[in-house]
Parts: sequence; C-alpha cells; structure tokens
Amino acid sequence: MICYLMPIPILAYAAYWDYRCRIIPNKAAALLIAVTFLKIILFNKDDFFISASERILGVLVPAMILFLLYKINQRGLGGGDYKLILSLGLFIGISALSTVLMLACILAILYCFIKKINAVPFAVPIFISYCFYCCSLV
Repeated sequence: MICYLMPIPILAYAAYWDYRCRIIPNKAAALLIAVTFLKIILFNKDDFFISASERILGVLVPAMILFLLYKINQRGLGGGDYKLILSLGLFIGISALSTVLMLACILAILYCFIKKINAVPFAVPIFISYCFYCCSLV
C-alpha cells in the first residue's frame, strides 16, 4: 500500500507547474515511469493484483481515447496531460486509472462551473483525485 504514495510528490510537482505556467515538465512523466519500474522491481509481492496486461491497457486504452478526442477537437488537453495520464495508467493500471480520471473530470467540471471559466490545468484535478484514491485504499 505504501508504494501507492510514491507518485504523489511527482503529481504535486506536475500540478504546481500546470497551475502556475500551464505546462507539465517532461520530467514528471519520466519520473513516474521510473517509479513504476522501481515499484515493480521492489514491491512486486505487494503488487500481485495489477497484472502486466492491466498496466498495458492502462496505457493503450487512454492513448486511443485521447487520440480520438484530439482528432475530433484539437483543443483541450495538452501534451503534458497526455503523458501524465499515460504514465499514471502504467503505474496503477486501467481499473484504478478509470476511477482517478472519472473523479478528476468531475473536479475539473466543478472548478470550471464555480469559477465560470472554460479551461482548467488538468494536472491539478488528477493530483487531487489520485490523493483521494490513495485514501480509499486505507
């Protein structure tokens, strides 16, 4: 369970830069991928319920959906958001990623509705929803 806390500083870093500058550094996705492989190597016994196929689906399914959304509407998520989502999908798998992204979308919609804006730095709701997901594992 403790291994699920490993991405929180990385997601906080990405959320900070996305909120402040509307850019997510490539380091965030690269660090998250490195942490994923570190988690697989060090905590493999605690990670038996996330199979390799679920991790691969955690990358491929969002990649296909986000690519289709990009082709339909060329605005929306930026490249950093894509990389962050796909690297998080590799870390937690498709089942957990769908939960995290569902909550992140709800938070983003609420934020836009309350602030009366039409864009939100999406790394912030991803970070918040991942923290809620980690709390639900306790």
